[in-house]
Amino acid sequence: MREKDFLRLYVDLYREKGEKIASAKVAKQKIDSIWETLIESLLKEKKVIFKGIGKFELRETNPRRVVLPFKKKGESSYMLEKKMIPPKKIIKFAAGDNLKKLLNEKECES
Repeated sequence: MREKDFLRLYVDLYREKGEKIASAKVAKQKIDSIWETLIESLLKEKKVIFKGIGKFELRETNPRRVVLPFKKKGESSYMLEKKMIPPKKIIKFAAGDNLKKLLNEKECES
């Protein structure tokens, strides 16, 4: 599902509930503000827990050494380049029990 499809679904769900939402543009602004808040919270606290839904956690990977094989033009053999990949921040998500149950129930219905 692309972002455009997700926004259309979001607007449709809001309208089904009888709530007013002007357009997909307004929906995008609301969703973007949620993501911005989540990212700021992760940078501050390193962990955000939504009860029943799951947990987002900010982690840092260790630096790694890698060997990259490459060929020069006109040569038949490979050369090896050793390189260090610096540490980087990643976001891990662990689904909560309620979310897992909901997804499994929906899957069984369809």
